[in-house]
Amino acid sequence: MTLESSTPLAPGSLVSHYRIVHELGRGAMARVYRATDTRSGRDVALKVPLSEGDQGPDSVRRFLREVRLAARLVHPNIVALHGGFEHAGLPWLAMELIEGPTLGEMIDLNGPLPLADVLTHGEALAGALGFAHARGILHHDVSPSNIVIAADGRAKLLDFGLASFLSAPRDDRMGAQGRMLNRTRGTVSGTAGYMSPEKIVGRQLDGRSDLFSLGAVLYEMAMGRPAFGGSTREELLDATLDAEPAEIAPSKSGPLGVFEAIVLKALAKPPEERYSNAGELEADLRALRLQTES
Repeated sequence: MTLESSTPLAPGSLVSHYRIVHELGRGAMARVYRATDTRSGRDVALKVPLSEGDQGPDSVRRFLREVRLAARLVHPNIVALHGGFEHAGLPWLAMELIEGPTLGEMIDLNGPLPLADVLTHGEALAGALGFAHARGILHHDVSPSNIVIAADGRAKLLDFGLASFLSAPRDDRMGAQGRMLNRTRGTVSGTAGYMSPEKIVGRQLDGRSDLFSLGAVLYEMAMGRPAFGGSTREELLDATLDAEPAEIAPSKSGPLGVFEAIVLKALAKPPEERYSNAGELEADLRALRLQTES
């Protein structure tokens, strides 16, 4: 028996030892439910990928292996993973349920965030990425929809492990023709407008790819709009590869000018021109936060 993950489950349905309460939402790549663990009684978030065509024994094993690695990421700014399992032919992810809006929802509702909040969230998220990178794990899909703001005001990263499972292996030797094939066939997984240029064209990735994505998030927190515009996925990919975001600070002096320099360094197209690691970005954001607080 297999399930169609494109069809929502009814409340009360059982998935392994989890009872579905209701659907929390659906993104481009996955559906998320609120569910109750019938063994412990706690409520969790259950996620299942939507792309049934990618499923198979090898894919499920790879997913579960990545989840086991990601479950080691115990950090105050990373949503805790309880584990992954297979049910009815599909891989599922059980994770901590956070009662709060995503960063994207917060920006849509309230517009740009105060600089103090941007720096606080940015510093925390850079620290979370550095923690993961030190353990050999890339997020692959840092975006406002994958960041939740908890009740205590803390920003938390979602979805470690799932995005990498959904990505197809890519050949680093791709040229211009390979790049177009990669994009038009839809093999690049992730949120358009936040993916790094090297991810779009299918090159080897390292932690700097996540830092580009975080740079796009920092920009959007401060400006209330995405760094790269476009009405279609293809336009967003083209803008990420070729366009520069609109300026943040008309005057390059003062805290806002320093913040813009940090963001632009994170958003540099060539990886070698970005921060070499998350710790460097975290340190610059912390220094600016302390300066503004004083």
